[in-house]
Amino acid sequence: MVYALVIEDDKDTAKLFVQALETLQIECEIAWNGEQAMDILKDFSPDLVLVDMNLPRHNGVEIVEFIRREPHLKDITVIVTSGDAEKSKAVEDLVEFVLLKPISVPQLVTIVRRLF
Repeated sequence: MVYALVIEDDKDTAKLFVQALETLQIECEIAWNGEQAMDILKDFSPDLVLVDMNLPRHNGVEIVEFIRREPHLKDITVIVTSGDAEKSKAVEDLVEFVLLKPISVPQLVTIVRRLF
């Protein structure tokens, strides 16, 4: 079983991402803000993290940097989602993919299928 953590503060977007991942039989958990995501990641090593760049209580850059410096997390596949291409440049060398919003279900499914 593949496990994913979706870190997204917009409920509709989070649901869309979870629906896409579940079509690939990926078990999902959602964190609604950066603080919640970091708390979850202290005890959970998912196979995939989808992280929004603009989050309350720790932004996407902080989360990606946290993932990459933690020994139990550093090899996790990370996909950043953002509505701002400029902000995404700060982490593009630390993640597998940067997806610009709006992201369609078929687009996300195709990318994740290639990774897993």
